[in-house]
Amino acid sequence: MRVQGTAHYPFLLALLRQAAAPYLHFVQQWVFVGQLDEGEEFGLHRDEEALRRRDHRYWTEGYRASAPCTPDFLSQHATAILTSGKALNLLRLCSPMHPLCGHALQPPCLAIAISVRQLEAVRHQCQTYSSLVAVYTSKSLEDKKQKASTYRHSSLAQSSSS
Repeated sequence: MRVQGTAHYPFLLALLRQAAAPYLHFVQQWVFVGQLDEGEEFGLHRDEEALRRRDHRYWTEGYRASAPCTPDFLSQHATAILTSGKALNLLRLCSPMHPLCGHALQPPCLAIAISVRQLEAVRHQCQTYSSLVAVYTSKSLEDKKQKASTYRHSSLAQSSSS
């Protein structure tokens, strides 16, 4: 059935966009925030017992894809999607004050782009987010280097005065 170029095409695209919105919102929350609603939503499973552990099982068993229910258009990114949310949750556990763990960064809104203009808007949001992540991450690294340097200098000063 060919619908492109027919009077129904814009309606069907709009319908697809609306139908995909809840799934894309879930992906956006998981990838950029690490947020997973209660239960087994969209094929991701949270193992609370594994998440309480502080060993390799936190990473390997805490969050898993419970079924291959990734839509075809995202299937090549399924591993990256799973890993992104897992990494954010681990980062939040290890460094809760890290800029990626807070609300300082507004993640891009994932949506199906129907026009070139919409695609460019999403691309611009993603580039802006990526640039801000780079800035915040480099600031975070510089802060850590500065603190380490200060600690080394104070340790050296204490050891030389002893």
